[in-house]
Amino acid sequence: MPLGKKADAGDYVKDFRKSDAPQFKGKSKKKRDQMAIAAYLAKKDEVVNLVRELLKEADPKKGTGKKPKGSDRRLYTDENPKDTVSVKFSSRQDIVDTLNKKSFKAKSHARQSQIINLIHQRVRAAYGRAKDPAVKKRLKTALDYAEQRKEASKKKTQRLKKLKEGDTKENYSELEQYRKLILKQLIDSKIGKQIRNAVEDKVGKEAVEGVYIIGSVLDSKKFHEESDIDIAVLINVPNMDKGTNEEMSYELSQTYSIPDGSFVDVSIWNRSKPLGKMVKLNESLWANINAKKKRGEKSSHKNSKAYKDAKKAGKALKKSKMKEIILDVLYEKSVHDPVKPGILKKRLGTLSCSKVRSAKSKLKNKGTHYAKALQRYLNYHCQ
Repeated sequence: MPLGKKADAGDYVKDFRKSDAPQFKGKSKKKRDQMAIAAYLAKKDEVVNLVRELLKEADPKKGTGKKPKGSDRRLYTDENPKDTVSVKFSSRQDIVDTLNKKSFKAKSHARQSQIINLIHQRVRAAYGRAKDPAVKKRLKTALDYAEQRKEASKKKTQRLKKLKEGDTKENYSELEQYRKLILKQLIDSKIGKQIRNAVEDKVGKEAVEGVYIIGSVLDSKKFHEESDIDIAVLINVPNMDKGTNEEMSYELSQTYSIPDGSFVDVSIWNRSKPLGKMVKLNESLWANINAKKKRGEKSSHKNSKAYKDAKKAGKALKKSKMKEIILDVLYEKSVHDPVKPGILKKRLGTLSCSKVRSAKSKLKNKGTHYAKALQRYLNYHCQ
């Protein structure tokens, strides 16, 4: 009777001793035992080789970006080595430094998410194993930051998925709403003051000239789903090299976040400024009082008329400035915005694709507002 799959070495020895098969004729008990052990090991090797063959089929030599079913492949570390980013996670600053690397920023959002998840898993495991109170405290800070980045990454993934599922018009609308949300949160939050305070600690209060929003978030034509949120701090330090201070920029980037959870990139500009549009972030209501102190002048007493007038004027200035920024930036005109809303309905009445196509085909001048409105309707409704 053949031995089953669960048979161990002892079962093989017993079977071989009792067997009257021709191959065992004249064999001693010792020889039969040796043959039994050899047969058991051969059978075991056969199973191992079979498993190896199955794993070989499941795991291609080069990663495909998707984990094969039944594979032990680790998605991040076992994929194409040229596509990996070296990571450190023993402290919060280590994680910030890793996520500030050019090699990380050059990756797609999907790849960045994999790296962030890997960091989170590793720092969580290290925190769980740590015994020393000081080490545990350091790793807890790192873990909290990793969890923040992971949640921010999840939100972005959901946002990108929503954008991909919608049509062109809905995508533009969703993206533009998100851009405006970022700007509103930048203006409303204390992030400008936090960044200014951090820079002042390094170069002194007098050296900081202002904190500004820059980059694609200010331009609806250039802003896209994977755009960074960029903040520039202008400083004036005579004994420091002119231009961007890479060291301070690197240290402050990916440290501050808006309420949405998105982290900002900070660049420090000494005696120079970035190209393109800049919008100054609101700072303290007491900017004029601080300016007086810098000049060596004494500020007014809190109960004085001058102090109350200054406070009132500061609030009014902040309100008007906010309104100006909202009008100028949040609702700036886009190439997608109609120049003369309602022009088609006034001329054509009830709109349909066939009616609009017919009207466009009759036009000689394709550069008028009416012609552009016809084309816009076809782009959004008749694809």
